[in-house]
Amino acid sequence: MTTATLERALEVAMIGAVAWPAVRACASPSFWRAFPRIAGLLAGVLAAGAGGLAVVAVAAPAWGLRCLAGAGLGLLLVVHWHSTTARGRRWPPGSLRPLPLGPWFDRRFFFEQHRRYGSPFKTCHFMRPMACFVGLSRGVDFLREHEASLGSPPLPVGRFIPGGFLRHMTPEAHADTKDVFRAALVREVYEPLEPFMRATIRAELARMEEASIGSGGQGVPPRRHIQRAVFAMWARLFFHVAPGTADFARLQARFKIIDVRNPARASDGTVRAALAEITELLRRQRAAAPSADGETPRSFLDAMAKNRPDAVENPTVIGNLIYLMHFSWSDLSGLLVWVFRMLTEHPEWVERLRAAPTGAGGGDAGGLPLSTRVVLETLRLEQSEHLYRVANRAIEHDGFVIPRGWLVRLCVRESHRDPAVFENPEAFDPDRFLRRTYSRREYSPFGAGLRHACLGEGLTRSVGHVFVEELASAFAWRTVADGAYEYSAWRHWRPSSRWRVLVTPPAALRPSGS
Repeated sequence: MTTATLERALEVAMIGAVAWPAVRACASPSFWRAFPRIAGLLAGVLAAGAGGLAVVAVAAPAWGLRCLAGAGLGLLLVVHWHSTTARGRRWPPGSLRPLPLGPWFDRRFFFEQHRRYGSPFKTCHFMRPMACFVGLSRGVDFLREHEASLGSPPLPVGRFIPGGFLRHMTPEAHADTKDVFRAALVREVYEPLEPFMRATIRAELARMEEASIGSGGQGVPPRRHIQRAVFAMWARLFFHVAPGTADFARLQARFKIIDVRNPARASDGTVRAALAEITELLRRQRAAAPSADGETPRSFLDAMAKNRPDAVENPTVIGNLIYLMHFSWSDLSGLLVWVFRMLTEHPEWVERLRAAPTGAGGGDAGGLPLSTRVVLETLRLEQSEHLYRVANRAIEHDGFVIPRGWLVRLCVRESHRDPAVFENPEAFDPDRFLRRTYSRREYSPFGAGLRHACLGEGLTRSVGHVFVEELASAFAWRTVADGAYEYSAWRHWRPSSRWRVLVTPPAALRPSGS
């Protein structure tokens, strides 16, 4: 190889090195699984860039290639300086290397950054700088102190709702709309539906058992069955649409289209048409609802119509109700998958559940029921992972500056493992909720009591406790296939998509000779 050829090859490599963060991301199977659309777009850009670089490598004059290589080197140096230097700008410590994989695919990433730098520290969310806090007390203080300077990062569904998604409204509109939902999402609606929820969960677990028998020992994926059960409960709870009806089938089909992950690859027009069909279905449900004032509302939609008749005609409220069902279906399904997983990994708690009193009042020594404690401990360890805000203006805090446009992340999952708050924090120990009561500054899976706090805390606990009791009382199961935990397209960690279980009745409930 001649000196000129070697020099040309080095210059081409220097130009190509600019794309290294994107190449590293596209080479990660985890990145493709969690962000398939972004990965596909990046891969297309890289392919086009590689083709262009090949043309440049062959056709460009030596001086032109040298200039491009120098520009590439300069860009790499600027990115390195920008990502590692904070002096003079008073940014939090840490790295702003673009497209880092650690925040998504290393479950210890935020722990290790906090251990190294303290809080806040900085990293990147894709290409966007982000300041991170570990520690609920400090993080909540920051969010409250600077609430006027912080907003919620936009979600793509906002463009489909007149007036926008709830958390992105102005404070005045948010307060009024949230009051509408707070008056509708009440115990008076979901507590009478507990028998229906139990029957729905029991029936889906029985389907898992039947599918296990027919799997030839290969097992079944719990996630698919749990998502199906929760959707059936949510259609009934939110809209009084019963499983097995034509309206239920329509609702399922339309919710696949409006799914924020867009697995159907639907256009904006198709999504809006699906939302219009769901809205019309809800109008028909309301028209068929009994009008007696004294009757208990049959659904959240009925409760909303009873408390605020004007709200059910408001497209902003109805659009938010539809997407509230969508997001809460995803979140609760994810939580119940984790509950299933925790009980799989800790079978001693299943045995205790089978021996424990059942029902919401069956707690130990007057405390919380074991089934509820299992849900709370699962929430401590998984599913409740973070709160996000975006800085609408530059924020000065504890000697640091968080520039306008940066994301702010409160790392809830990591904060729930604080050894100063939780004894033996990595252990799965539901009884820790018997031994003491935790404040919202110590344990807060539902939004830390802030303005955007979750409205569904009571519902989550209620459905979770029913799921745990039904699972432990009537079924046994074991893992037959597994893999590492994954970061999902819902921006949560989850058990492996390869996880399979065989479901059977407990030994004590099996027919003799089986």
